[in-house]
Amino acid sequence: MSPKYEEEILPIIIGRDSYNNDVIIDLCRLPHLLISGASGTGKTGCLNSIITSLLCKKQSSELKFVFIDPKIVELYPYNELNKSFIAQLEGEEDGVITDCDTAKRTLDSLKEEMDSRFLLLHKANVKSIVEYNDKCAKGLISLDEGHSPMPYIVIAIDEFADLMCMFGEAIEHPLFRIATLGRCVGIHLVLTTMRPSENVITDYLKPNLPARIAFRMNNCDDSIRLIDCESAAYLKSRSDMLFSYSNSINYLKGAFIESHEVESIIKCINARQKDYQPYILPCVHDDNKYSCFP
Repeated sequence: MSPKYEEEILPIIIGRDSYNNDVIIDLCRLPHLLISGASGTGKTGCLNSIITSLLCKKQSSELKFVFIDPKIVELYPYNELNKSFIAQLEGEEDGVITDCDTAKRTLDSLKEEMDSRFLLLHKANVKSIVEYNDKCAKGLISLDEGHSPMPYIVIAIDEFADLMCMFGEAIEHPLFRIATLGRCVGIHLVLTTMRPSENVITDYLKPNLPARIAFRMNNCDDSIRLIDCESAAYLKSRSDMLFSYSNSINYLKGAFIESHEVESIIKCINARQKDYQPYILPCVHDDNKYSCFP
């Protein structure tokens, strides 16, 4: 299922298969991931495993995160990365976004970031972030013309149903734009929700989130909505999952990482981190005027 680790750009470990082999996949190839399941089945643990996989593999100059946590308590340890691995609006102090209004503004800003990256790709006469960064590394693009290597951006949202219920189309639109176009410029989504209903996983979003992880679901309807079959409703143990991608569904045992292990990884990163400047997201176009968020 997984190519060699060294060949992957954004390698994430999601679990082990029936033969007890680690399953490592490249987020860039998915290119977005939707995780769902009933409360207490392992969604947030899976998300933490994905995040820490990337933290252990990439440098802060290569990768930035946008953390959105409406539940407030799940992703708070990553606040300690706010001057290294975090992309944020100018003036924001916390690395993890817990306010829904700030989350909406950040997603709008990410849409602007995506558009500006496409413009840079056009000027450099390349089709993807891989080609662009390769040209930068070889000195084939003049950095004096506004070009610079692009870090990948992973947007991790824990329980994005809260955002959808509050803002509806105002959140769906930037998510849809990122889901359809973000891959080329290195912007990827990892979303979790315990409510895979039609007003959360809408008919616009669902086709653009082709990789899905289903933990145990509350009912067959939720399972069908997520992975087009009832099987996730019959999973038994915590961390049992079904990974659906490319017209196949595989049974896996989900990866898990303890809170103290996450904190140890973050502490180690901060001890060796030399890049103490946050990655500032751009101003956004609002009401026909350009303005920077405070």
